[in-house]
Amino acid sequence: MKILLWVLIGLGGLLLFLLVLLLLVLLLPARVRVMLRQEKFFLWVGLGPFRLRLLPWKEKKPKKQKKSEKPEEAKPQNREPPPSPPPQAERPGEAARPAPQIRKEKESTPVSGGMEKLDIPYIMDLIHLGLSAMGQFRRALRVDRFLLDCAIATGDAAKTAMAYGAAAAGVGMFLPLLEENLRVRKKDIQVICYFEGTESQIFLEVQVSALVFQLLIIGIKVLRGFLRLRKQHDQEAVSV
Repeated sequence: MKILLWVLIGLGGLLLFLLVLLLLVLLLPARVRVMLRQEKFFLWVGLGPFRLRLLPWKEKKPKKQKKSEKPEEAKPQNREPPPSPPPQAERPGEAARPAPQIRKEKESTPVSGGMEKLDIPYIMDLIHLGLSAMGQFRRALRVDRFLLDCAIATGDAAKTAMAYGAAAAGVGMFLPLLEENLRVRKKDIQVICYFEGTESQIFLEVQVSALVFQLLIIGIKVLRGFLRLRKQHDQEAVSV
C-alpha cells in the first residue's frame, strides 16, 4: 500500500508540475522583432526570455580539411579500347525494320463549367470569418517598440526639401492610424532633412507581441467557425 501511495503522490506531483508549466507558457508573450538598417534586414522571434534570430542566417565557418598523410597510390594507366568492328552490310532480301512509332497522348480537353461550382455565399462567409479573426488579432497585438530615424538626402537642395516634405506628410498620416488601431507602448519617430549628404539613411525597428493564451483562443475560435461553415456548406450541398 505504501508503494502505491508513493506512486500516486509522484504522479500527482508530475501532473501538477506540468500544469503549472503549461500555465506559465500560456502567460508568456510571443514576440516578433524587425529591424531595417540601411539595406540590411534583421528578423527575430521570441517567447518569454528566449530569442531566436531568423534573418540573416549565421554563416558557418568552413572547416579546415586535414591533409592526408597516406602516400599517393600510383594511378593505373588508361589503355585505349580496341577498335570497334566495321558495321555489317545488310543481307540481300532482308527488309529494313520500320522505325518505332511514338504514341501520341490524347490532349486533355478542358472541362467547362468551373464557374458554376463557385459558391459565392460560402466564399463571403469565409472572408467575413477572416476579417473577424484579423480584428481579434489586432486587439490582442501590442506594439512594444516603434523606432524610426530617417535622414533625407538627395544631393540637391530643392529635391531634398521636396522629399522631406513628402516623408513628413506620410509620417503625419501614418502615426494617428497606428495609435488608433494598435496599442503602442513606446514610439520615437524622427525625420530630418540632411542637405549636406548625397544619400538618404534610414533606421527602423519594430517589435510586436501578444500573449500565447490570447493567440490560442483566437485560433480555437477561427477553427470552430471554419468547421461550422464547412458543415453548413456540406449540408446545403447534400440537400440540393
